[in-house]
Amino acid sequence: MGDVGGGGCVVTAPQFRCHDHVIEFAGDPGLVARLEPCFVDLGTDPVADPQVWTVEAFRAHARVTVEGREVVPWVPRDRLAPSVISALSSQQIAADPTRLHLHAAAVVDDDRSMLLVASSGSGKSTLTCGLVAAGARYR
Repeated sequence: MGDVGGGGCVVTAPQFRCHDHVIEFAGDPGLVARLEPCFVDLGTDPVADPQVWTVEAFRAHARVTVEGREVVPWVPRDRLAPSVISALSSQQIAADPTRLHLHAAAVVDDDRSMLLVASSGSGKSTLTCGLVAAGARYR
């Protein structure tokens, strides 16, 4: 798709911490406002020296950069949250190969926890984002 927004978007919303990453939002305030709720429940405790991921929203698309390097290419905004979750998960796995990693997602709704375990590309991230949008919390 090329460089839809030309890069260099101005940060316009609060930051969210997820593991050793900080997710910040930049670009079109209207798009940012619609994307932000998808990431609110990703929050975890702060860590020293987190890596900052910038979500740039422009027109109907968004991408993620880390220090100017694109880690999630321009995608339609409805595919951004699953793409970011997938990229974060891949980085966590690569960062600690000595641990057992399950290809899964977990959400909490009221008193119930749901662990979604399935192969790559089966829709776990999309389902997780839908559950979060409906009120569940991502864990």
